[in-house]
Amino acid sequence: MKGRRKLFFCIILLGFFLLCIGACSSESEKKSQVDDEKKETKQVEDKKAKKDKGIPTDEELIAVLDKNLETMQAGDIEGYMSTIHDESPSYESTKQLIEQIASQYTFDIEISDVEVVEKSVDEAKVTFTQRTMKVKGPEYKNNEVKGYHILKPYKGKWKIYESAQSSVQYLDENGNPVEDTSGVTGPDVPAFNPGTGDNVYFSEIEKLNFTIDERNWKLDYYDEDTNNGMAIAEFVLENETVENWSELYTIHYYEDGKLYSTPESFISNMDAAIREEVTGQIDFQSYDVTAEEGFYEFYIHDDQIEQNQHEVARLFYAGDDMFLVRYTRIGEPMDDATKMKWVTSLKQVTAGQ
Repeated sequence: MKGRRKLFFCIILLGFFLLCIGACSSESEKKSQVDDEKKETKQVEDKKAKKDKGIPTDEELIAVLDKNLETMQAGDIEGYMSTIHDESPSYESTKQLIEQIASQYTFDIEISDVEVVEKSVDEAKVTFTQRTMKVKGPEYKNNEVKGYHILKPYKGKWKIYESAQSSVQYLDENGNPVEDTSGVTGPDVPAFNPGTGDNVYFSEIEKLNFTIDERNWKLDYYDEDTNNGMAIAEFVLENETVENWSELYTIHYYEDGKLYSTPESFISNMDAAIREEVTGQIDFQSYDVTAEEGFYEFYIHDDQIEQNQHEVARLFYAGDDMFLVRYTRIGEPMDDATKMKWVTSLKQVTAGQ
């Protein structure tokens, strides 16, 4: 009996020992599992922290806009350009424009409704509303612009890479909205009048918000090609015609143009087409070309048929449609100040609803 009790007791002890080992093993496995989970969580957190490290704070992005505004109002060209991305396609033209503005104007500028709507380690989008009132300088249309800036990092600093405006509201000297200028090209210019016909695309051109300048202009020619989805409207000074003009303002409309052409390819094709038609000398260049818009200019001279002429133009999208607005002047090349005036005017053209 004692032997059996001893064996039974040993079996119990062995069982208890195995239970302890099992419990210890189970606890060890649980501990190991918890440690693994903690390790994985830390790795995920470290990876996220590393990824998030390059994402700017909203305050950091807004500070760039604040500096951009402050230096603009102070006429600090160097400080202003320090907020512009060094690899921006608009860098040089922006510098020319700000130099011209700083030498002629003093502005009272207010920015509001600033919101960071998108951001990553590579790019950020900030929307804003900007009101610009002239304090001193030549004629200028006070305005309130709604738009956005695209910012990108450059050598560790976030800078404005490109900008776009979604709407422009012109203001009087007291800051009150001026009557909508949609379809009007000057203070004394009559509204669009394309004549008879179906004019399928005319309403699209009529929606554009734009002005030419303070002189009297008239729509002297309008035509459209519904088979190819295109339309053209040509404006001349009141005492001139499209057959005999010194200055010409042209609007082209291309239905679904965004689906068929990029600004870069369109401008390249334009360059090739002009060179094919002209026998004289052509100086052609493009600039500020992005995925949504692009500018070009050319100067034709010493041609057997065409008169010497200088043109600046802007291509931009409105939804899937595409517009091309052009200003052309007969004679010698425009000086830099005049050219930048027209480039600025073309930049302000927007498509209404």
